[in-house]
Amino acid sequence: MKTSLLFPLIAGLAFSSANAATVTSDTSAPDSSWLSIAAGTSNIRWQYTTSTNASSHRDVGQLFKVGSENILFESLTLQVGFADQDSTVIGNGAPNGAFSISLYEFAGKDSVSPLGAALYTEQATLPGSFTQGLYVTISLAAPYELQAGHYYGVVLAFDDPVANQYINWVSASSGSYGDGSIRRYENQTANDPTQSWVASNGHLHLYIGATAIPEPHHYALLAIGAVFLVWRKRRAVA
Repeated sequence: MKTSLLFPLIAGLAFSSANAATVTSDTSAPDSSWLSIAAGTSNIRWQYTTSTNASSHRDVGQLFKVGSENILFESLTLQVGFADQDSTVIGNGAPNGAFSISLYEFAGKDSVSPLGAALYTEQATLPGSFTQGLYVTISLAAPYELQAGHYYGVVLAFDDPVANQYINWVSASSGSYGDGSIRRYENQTANDPTQSWVASNGHLHLYIGATAIPEPHHYALLAIGAVFLVWRKRRAVA
């Protein structure tokens, strides 16, 4: 379910769509976006494995602020990072991995945890193969409306622990983006009950695709303009 101009977003109400998000990859970044956050020289490892002694970040995402107009959130693009830790970029359990993309609301840019459950979620599947530097885009089947002036987080979460299931995403340890930072749900190993949201000082290198929704008075002005054009045309004919 998505919100529309007729049905405003209700904060904290969770919806899980039966639709599946589409995942594509490209060697180039998107030509345009509603929000882009610059690349840094760091990685954030998105990881959910069966290992009993490896810390996991099952959920990884970015907090951001919507500007002066409501938007329809349409897509998220991330870039596959570089080798670190064990000299690998992508674990062999990640290709074709099942995951979800969710939108959460936060009270402000420094909030560690969301206000409640995910506002909206779609399921997706990772590509069968991808390499360092590739741009991966997750496009919602049903774009979701977000409210002007509010803070949100877009979060990716692996469905289940799988051996060597991880990807490095390009990030920055400290950021030029001032309206939010990385959010993780941490320490989700196969047998670790200690789980919590964690805030990072850095940010993901990302592109958010969205369409701005004009405020209601803009629609009124458009309607008045249309009526005026019809009136002027009829007057000219008469």
